[in-house]
Amino acid sequence: MQPDEIEFRQACELISQRRIHLRRPKTPARLVARILARSGVGQQQANSDLHQAWQAAAGPDHQLQSRPGTLRRGKLDIVVPDSMTLQQMTFRQNDLLRALQARLPHARISGLKFRVDPAWFQARE
Repeated sequence: MQPDEIEFRQACELISQRRIHLRRPKTPARLVARILARSGVGQQQANSDLHQAWQAAAGPDHQLQSRPGTLRRGKLDIVVPDSMTLQQMTFRQNDLLRALQARLPHARISGLKFRVDPAWFQARE
């Protein structure tokens, strides 16, 4: 190698080491997604979809006597006002689960868990 080539390569390496790496500008899609995530719009829509699917799956008999709670690790928590309703829902658990899975396949609901909370239903009246 000639001395000029060596100096040129060294200069190129020095320039590349000192180069400032800037982040890419944010796209509008990323900005909108971040704003929606912060505001909770996506979660509100998911809760609304879950509530509507539960109302359709529960049917007219149990629409007013139950509500969907939280979905954790594939288990959907269902709140009922008394133990009699809990027992009735437990008997229908497999049918309810299949109906929810058909209406919300993206939610990946693998099971239902029923719990009694009479205070929520009394406050609602």
